[in-house]
Amino acid sequence: MSYPSITSQRGMKAMIRKWHHTFAANPRTADQMLFSLSRVFTFGIDEEMIEKNPCTGIDRLYTGSRKESVWTPELIALFRAKAKPHMLLAFEMAIHTGQRQGDLLALTWKQYDGTHLSFQQGKTKKRVRVKVHSKLKTMIDALPQDKLES
Repeated sequence: MSYPSITSQRGMKAMIRKWHHTFAANPRTADQMLFSLSRVFTFGIDEEMIEKNPCTGIDRLYTGSRKESVWTPELIALFRAKAKPHMLLAFEMAIHTGQRQGDLLALTWKQYDGTHLSFQQGKTKKRVRVKVHSKLKTMIDALPQDKLES
């Protein structure tokens, strides 16, 4: 089956760039929409319907950074030294599992087998099994069994 190649038409990238800029008031949303469109073109390439992705090379509008939110080793050490036990447990759970707050708050003893924590992520519904770091294992094993129940 032969498909017409809309991506080989001159000016396609310029049309997409113009469309992308119509959402410039919300740069993150604009970039998410561009990413979604790019995924459609990638599907077309994978299915051999088109040869190239006209979204490739279009500059993103959002330039924000989260580097001010990243904890340095010094901040981590300071928090560990000063935190109250219940906050330290929450911190260690988050830092060693990488799970979202809601998924950690919903954690029960049934999800801990002594070596791993099992999650069904609330946002993606994906099942994840995370090996428990030795530092976190020591903390969890010392808890009364009712502390992980939601």
